[in-house]
Amino acid sequence: MHGRTALLRMNAIVLFAAALAILSGCDENSVRTTSEPETTKQSVHDPSSADANSPNDARRYKLDLRSATEKTPAAVVVQGLNATEAAALAEALDKGELDDDRLHQILRVEVESDALGSKPPVLGEYSVEGTSLVFEPRYPFRGGLAYRAWCHPSEIPGSTIDSPIEGTFAFAFPTPRSAEPTTVAAVYPTGHSLPENQLKFYVHFSAPMSRGEAYKQCFIVDADGRAVDLPFLEIGEELWDSSGTRLTLLFDPGRIKRGLKPREEEGPILEAGKSYAFVINAEWPDANGRPLASGFRKEFSVTAPDDVQPSLDNWSFDLPQAGTTDALTIHFPEPLDQAMLERVLNIVDPSGKPVAGAIAIDNEETRWVFEPEQTWQAGEHQLLVDAALEDRAGNSLAHPFEVDRLKPVEREVQTQTVVRKFEIPPAATIECSLPRVRLRALVSCWLRLIYHQVTKTRSCVGY
Repeated sequence: MHGRTALLRMNAIVLFAAALAILSGCDENSVRTTSEPETTKQSVHDPSSADANSPNDARRYKLDLRSATEKTPAAVVVQGLNATEAAALAEALDKGELDDDRLHQILRVEVESDALGSKPPVLGEYSVEGTSLVFEPRYPFRGGLAYRAWCHPSEIPGSTIDSPIEGTFAFAFPTPRSAEPTTVAAVYPTGHSLPENQLKFYVHFSAPMSRGEAYKQCFIVDADGRAVDLPFLEIGEELWDSSGTRLTLLFDPGRIKRGLKPREEEGPILEAGKSYAFVINAEWPDANGRPLASGFRKEFSVTAPDDVQPSLDNWSFDLPQAGTTDALTIHFPEPLDQAMLERVLNIVDPSGKPVAGAIAIDNEETRWVFEPEQTWQAGEHQLLVDAALEDRAGNSLAHPFEVDRLKPVEREVQTQTVVRKFEIPPAATIECSLPRVRLRALVSCWLRLIYHQVTKTRSCVGY
């Protein structure tokens, strides 16, 4: 009896190991090349021993990592969904029926650490591609960090899995190495006179930076060198672009808008008439764990709050001529949001087609320069501007950042796109306005003068 029990137990262990190997999609001892992400085997807790081809068997699922390409980032993929699950999940995603909590129950990715307690999930986008669930992180997976993904296929809409299962998958990317230490490349706005209700800073680095350090390494100090207490709105994920080289620092809106409790209790962050400095510590580690080449300091003075909306009516144009690739230059009466200027202004030609070209922003974000790829066409063009375009204080073309209860708002644009038309003049031509008879007389006179001059010259030399 004991021997039969031991044999059954051994068979169960063998079946469980086989199911584990099938779900992992690779041998436990397989090795990846150093150019690929380092991964560990997946594990699944599945008591079922049904046929792997059965829709009720978890062994058809595979949790894996899709390598990055030039156009797509690395992504976590759950393969093996059947047609019913794929269709139901795609429909639920399209309709927005799955909130973040439900999505994280289906597939959750975290940064591994030794810290106790729950760790926040990596944020990203979920999509269905064929019979696979794909998770693309909002920011690319970072070299030198270890990640772990959890999958619960039984939570997928339309799932035919009866019993709860869990698949885990650990992976890491090699740490990239850079020859030069990382530097602070630029900070916007570039001007040294800012309004009291300045809304944000953009900090650009020469290489990707580490996450989770921004609010420890960035400060606002007054003229006496004292740090302003909690000037920035501290966001858990931090506001990095996809490359990890641009950070957006938002000033705490609660201390910018008048009449709000944080401003009344703690006071404004910046005060008109005073001077401050924005400071970045040199100890801030980049994505490779190395400190910055040097610290950064931007000194600035503070002026009165800016409550006025920007308006296209106040913009001036330096127009090129048709048939040239000369730049179109637009001048703003005040600095505008640098990051938005790079993407929210578009030009269409007289036929309604977009005009492709390169953009440059300079003169402390008061000048927008556009150089077309092809020569300009003569005729009426349109400048299309997203009404979300803001100035330094967050006032947009659509609405002011703050409605002052003591002063009426003069205007408020409701449309999403604002249009400004302008005319590209035709190529310059040289025209003679003299009558034809008079022109002939002038030519005849000129020829006679030349003849007499030549004759005189010959007589002087004895010809």
